[in-house]
Amino acid sequence: MAVEVKICGITRVEDAAAAVAAGADWLGVVFAGGPRLVDAARAGLIVEAAGGRPVMGVFATQSTDEILHLCDRCGLAGAQLHGDYTTDDALGLSANGLTVWRVMRLAGADDLAGLPSMAAGADAVLVEPRLRNVQGGAASHFRSRSPPTPVDDSTDGWCSPAGCARTRWPKPWGS
Repeated sequence: MAVEVKICGITRVEDAAAAVAAGADWLGVVFAGGPRLVDAARAGLIVEAAGGRPVMGVFATQSTDEILHLCDRCGLAGAQLHGDYTTDDALGLSANGLTVWRVMRLAGADDLAGLPSMAAGADAVLVEPRLRNVQGGAASHFRSRSPPTPVDDSTDGWCSPAGCARTRWPKPWGS
């Protein structure tokens, strides 16, 4: 399985160009709030600087109509959905030609039970820790000394509607 790299939170045109030159497969701009928030005009310039490399918009509270409008206006390839988006929201965005990544925020291993439903309507599911008062994109890591326990074999890895890719959990803490 090939690894693809997304550099997210791009706020400057020169950073987009540097990320592309360094080999990033995807770029991301944030509409979800926080210190890396960009407006539509800036996002459009970043898309231009990406030179055809796909740029995802990170959304948390926008309606699907707002997401479609921003993606069209800025030339975004798709939407990374943080927040309370439904499978129908994801399917609607996908039906309009967008790549859709849904984000699953985990507080513990039990939250993995929702992974199959989260994968419905998504091209990919991203997993990140659930943090209080943070909508997403916090550049945080899991604080566990061991990987989450998969619910069953079908969720041991990254999932998409086409199925789950088997992968081993990284062990940065050693063997």
